[in-house]
Amino acid sequence: MLELHRLTADLARHSAQGCASLDLREAIAAVVAADGLVVATPVLTASPSEVFDLFLTALGDGVLSGVPVLLALDSGSRRQTLDLAQVVRGRLTDVHADPVPTVVVACPADWRATAHSDAARLRSCIDQAAAERAAAMRSHRQ
Repeated sequence: MLELHRLTADLARHSAQGCASLDLREAIAAVVAADGLVVATPVLTASPSEVFDLFLTALGDGVLSGVPVLLALDSGSRRQTLDLAQVVRGRLTDVHADPVPTVVVACPADWRATAHSDAARLRSCIDQAAAERAAAMRSHRQ
């Protein structure tokens, strides 16, 4: 698991000066070596986190070409997140990644449901997205 928040200073330095630290180079190498990705990002003030954007920029064009990606978003409301899923999906396709059709969207109501009752909607969404990513990974390897 790669936690981008730990690379915030490295990404800022890369953005400003163009030099990549050892930690950033290792993170990029791990992503490049992956057969598929699960990308989870909080949605803050109507856009994905800046750290997420900086990392996609640091990856460079074409690095994720055809790599299947399961996208998961966490936000204050389902409506806002669904709208912004399109923004994040667009950013992933800009770097030539292949996001699966189903986006896992979670908001505070989902966390309460998970803690207090049957969270069938969220579980079903996760299962569907995971199945799509697995199928895309099989196709990508061939």
